[in-house]
Amino acid sequence: MDSSTHQSYNYILDQWEINFKNEYTYNNDENLVLHHRFIWNNNAQRWRADLKYEYTYDNEGSLTQYMLSSWYSSIQDWTPNIKYEYTYDGNGKLVSYLQTRRDDNTQIWENSIRREYTYDNNDNLTSYINLDWDDDTQTWVNFTKREYTYDNNDNLVLYTNLDWDNNAMYWKNDRKRKYTYDNEERLIAYLTSTWDDVDQQWFSSYRDEYAYDNEENLTTAWLYHLKGPVEILMHKNEYAYDNSYTYDELIIPLPKLYARHKPISVSRKDWKIDTQEWIEDRRTAYYYSEQIVGITPATEAGIEIFPNPANDFITFNLENTNSTTVQLYDAQGKHIRTQDLTQNSQLSVRHLDSGTYFYQLLYNGEIYSGKFMVK
Repeated sequence: MDSSTHQSYNYILDQWEINFKNEYTYNNDENLVLHHRFIWNNNAQRWRADLKYEYTYDNEGSLTQYMLSSWYSSIQDWTPNIKYEYTYDGNGKLVSYLQTRRDDNTQIWENSIRREYTYDNNDNLTSYINLDWDDDTQTWVNFTKREYTYDNNDNLVLYTNLDWDNNAMYWKNDRKRKYTYDNEERLIAYLTSTWDDVDQQWFSSYRDEYAYDNEENLTTAWLYHLKGPVEILMHKNEYAYDNSYTYDELIIPLPKLYARHKPISVSRKDWKIDTQEWIEDRRTAYYYSEQIVGITPATEAGIEIFPNPANDFITFNLENTNSTTVQLYDAQGKHIRTQDLTQNSQLSVRHLDSGTYFYQLLYNGEIYSGKFMVK
C-alpha cells in the first residue's frame, strides 16, 4: 500500500471534498519507515505538508522508535514534536515505551509518558500502566491503567480502563469493553460501558456489531448509542476488498483487523432518523503499487518519462525501442493493457482517466518499473 486518500461530504455545497492523504515508504524488510500526511488546500488546489512519522527498527525487525514531526510553513521545514522509544525483553515482548516531547524553546526532549506492559504465561497482554511525568517532583506517577481478560482460546473478552485517584491513592473504574465472538472465533460485537461514580455502577453506552463475507473479510461495522433501554443507530462503516490478493501477500501499514484480502476502500454512512436512510459522509480509498523481486526502478537505470503529468502521450528517453514492451497498471494494481513501444518511444495515454498509473518496461532483456500521472 503506497497511499490512501480521505474525503468527507460537504452538505452545504452538496459535494465531496478531499481532506487529507497518507503516503507510505518501506525498507527492504517491508517495514514501514516513513509516513507523510498531507492536507488538501482547497484555495490553492494543491497538497500541503502536515505531519511526518519516521520509524526505526532493530535487527529483529522490532520497532524501537518513531518520531512525529510537523510541517511549519513559516520556516519551510519539519520540526520534531513527539518521540516514542520502545524496549523489549529477551523473548521479544514489548515491556515498555517512553514518550518524550520536544520543548520548542530549549530544543530539549522532555519526559511525558511511560507505559509498562505485563503478560500471562500464554504471552497475552494482561495489563499496562501509563505513568505521567511530574515536573515538580521529577518522578513518574500513576495516571491510567488497562486490564485485559481472555477466554480459553486466548480471545480477548474484556478490557477495563482505570484512572488513578491521587487523593484517595487507588485505581477507580472508568470504562470497560466486553467482546463477543462467533463459532469461527470472529469478533461479532462488543459492548462499551462507563462507570458512574455517583451510582457506583456500570452503564452501557455504545454497542458495535460486525459482519463478514464468505471470504472472512470484515464487510460492515455498525455503531449504536445506548440510552438506557433504547438503542440509537448512529453510523456504519462498509469495507470493500479485492479478493485476487490475500492480505498476507501485501505490504500494508494498517492493522489486520479481520481482513483476509486486499482492502481497497472504506465508506462511512450516518443513519438519518428523520428520513430513515443511510447518508455517506466519509470515505477512504487505498492505493497500491507492484513490488516484484528482480525488477529495477526505472529511475535507478536513468530511464525517465515526460511529460509527467501527461495528457495525450508519454515519452521514454530510450535510444532503441525495438522489442520494447510496456505493461500498464492502475493505482489498485490492476493490469490495464500490454503494448509495444513505438519507434519514437511514445505511448498513448489519451484513453486513461486522471490519476496515478504504474508501468513495467521490458527493455534489452531487463524489466524496469515506474509510475506517472495523467491529468
